[in-house]
Amino acid sequence: FYSCTDILLNDDPYNSIHLKGGGWITFDSNDIATIFNNDFSFQMWVSGSKKTDDNDAKTLLSIVDESNQIHFGLFRDTSITNGINLYLNGELVETIANDDVDWTTSEFILLTITSDADENLLTIYINDENAYSSTFDFNLINSDLVIGANINYDQTNVTNFWNGYIDEIR
Repeated sequence: FYSCTDILLNDDPYNSIHLKGGGWITFDSNDIATIFNNDFSFQMWVSGSKKTDDNDAKTLLSIVDESNQIHFGLFRDTSITNGINLYLNGELVETIANDDVDWTTSEFILLTITSDADENLLTIYINDENAYSSTFDFNLINSDLVIGANINYDQTNVTNFWNGYIDEIR
């Protein structure tokens, strides 16, 4: 995997990656084809760090397809402090509101995404509690996984930078 600059490590009191609205982490399509093989679990600890001053939906993670549609994406809902917008195949399908989430603080949540290939079932957990479940075929071909920003397929336009901490991506 590779990442851009503007990522700080060891920001007191955390030993985490602090994205300050200009950094992101990219996992190459070859890597995620192995990781997101329609039968997987993906976890990361994430927190906000401040209230956003604009209406850009800050990107937790995104996978954009060749037509620049968001195949899979999780974005901060800017209208509420505890919401995550889920995009599948280019459409907003769910706003997940959860009392454990407060993007205006640096309080961490454990975000877990699982996929069951036998049932084509996508499940999203927040702090080990089921927050969303539905059928979805990941079918990832030549698409990068980006954490902390939304990047078009050709990697020429970067938007919706995350402001907050990321830790223990696994």
